[in-house]
Amino acid sequence: MSELQSKEYIKQSIAQQIYVLFSNPKESTRRIKNKFYLFKLRRLLKSNQCVPEFKNINPTNKQSWEDPVLIAIHLFHLDTLPSFLDALKNINGPFHVAVTRPDRPDGLEEQFLNMPMCKKFIFIQTKNKGRDIYPFFRLLEEVDVTAYKAICKIHSKKSPQVNFGDKWRIKSLEILLSNQNICSLIEQMTNDSKIGLVGPKQFFIQRTDSRYNSFWTYKLLKKIDYPYNDVPFFAGTMFWCSPEYAKKILDFEKNYIGYSPINIYYHDGLIEHSIERFFGCFALAQGFKIKTLSHQPNSLQNH
Repeated sequence: MSELQSKEYIKQSIAQQIYVLFSNPKESTRRIKNKFYLFKLRRLLKSNQCVPEFKNINPTNKQSWEDPVLIAIHLFHLDTLPSFLDALKNINGPFHVAVTRPDRPDGLEEQFLNMPMCKKFIFIQTKNKGRDIYPFFRLLEEVDVTAYKAICKIHSKKSPQVNFGDKWRIKSLEILLSNQNICSLIEQMTNDSKIGLVGPKQFFIQRTDSRYNSFWTYKLLKKIDYPYNDVPFFAGTMFWCSPEYAKKILDFEKNYIGYSPINIYYHDGLIEHSIERFFGCFALAQGFKIKTLSHQPNSLQNH
């Protein structure tokens, strides 16, 4: 995005916020509190709690598990690969890696299989469309998710328009790929089959959606009779999910979800941004629980 386009985008955003506040006074207080969640994320990510390089949040934890988990990575931005390798090398239990990309770079498989806990590498070539959403569903079609206790969806998020996309990605990896957190969620998913979605607490948002995303979000929620109110989602679309949840949302996607044309790029308002918000609503509508993880020990919490 050029500097001129960036300024125009900001002007449109501000104008829209003003219109929303003054056109519906009843909602003004609520929207002032909840509307600008990206600014909250910016403050968090600029704080000393988050550094650009990967940080193992529980270096002394040596717990493990028996059956492999699946790490699903959409690696569109190949230059972000080191952040994934740094995160995965701290895992003490077995895992399989499934990578989606429009093309297969030389030597990619070896870089993952060089890690002793990585027992299998899967590559799935996908079209360049649907951001990180379309590739994830194509991966679910190709891989037998029932062979895993849990699936982790992560991707090479950059979001240059907010100037903290790299930190956002790394912070999510720190939490989701913490060895202790993986042990905790596997144990709880084993004991409670209703846990469907687990993600970073710092990026868990629950609010009425913005006008930019309201059109597609409303249409998707209407298909599952879910109320358009306090939409719960993980900003950045990185989370763990159960295989049961994955199968159900894949069935829904095949019948009801379409995608933006190839190479279209906007920061908000596309159907992919509404699908990001739909993951949590679908979990609750299907009777699954949503839980969050943080840096703290035993941090798995209900929502």
